[in-house]
Amino acid sequence: WVSRLTCVRQMPCPKCGGTGLGLQASHTTFGGKNIAQLEDMYLRELLDFFREQGDAHNPLIKEIITKLSCMVDVGLHHLSLSRPVPSLSGGEIQRLFLAGYLIAEMDSMIFVFDEPTIGLHEIEKENLIRIIRRLVDTGNTVVAVEHDENFMREADYIIDIGPEGGDGGGTVIAEGTPERIAKCPDSYTGIYVKRMLERAKKTK
Repeated sequence: WVSRLTCVRQMPCPKCGGTGLGLQASHTTFGGKNIAQLEDMYLRELLDFFREQGDAHNPLIKEIITKLSCMVDVGLHHLSLSRPVPSLSGGEIQRLFLAGYLIAEMDSMIFVFDEPTIGLHEIEKENLIRIIRRLVDTGNTVVAVEHDENFMREADYIIDIGPEGGDGGGTVIAEGTPERIAKCPDSYTGIYVKRMLERAKKTK
């Protein structure tokens, strides 16, 4: 038997350049860019682009700007619309869903987040907390597993489960407002929250 190995080299389509667009779509541009070029821009760049190029009174442009602003506010400014969903991290997917619900302006929903502030800059955390507060103010309930100081300070109600992690946990040690948690001497979280609140008073 003689086997012949054939080396196949992948090359982009000469007509669409690998974009998958038809001729009409590839030749349709906005601000000098076609849809494939717009999809490859980072969301913050894309938002700035539409603010500069678009007509703010145009309902379609206004809606695009609103949706992009929401995704940037939840800390997704580093993504592009062409980014495959399977390549997103758990936190990015959480924030993507959050942006979608904010855009839809839904109420009477229960949202559960697992450490949504992971990987965010302090300014981005503040934006995320503000957005989650908006969810609550519009009639939704938000439950979050979180260890961030600012996030806990903004919480209406904290449930501390411990006293340790893993096999040493599983017991409700304390619950209530941050001020009430701070008064529980058996709670590690309470000790942390107490120091956090004292530090916040000194900075005022």
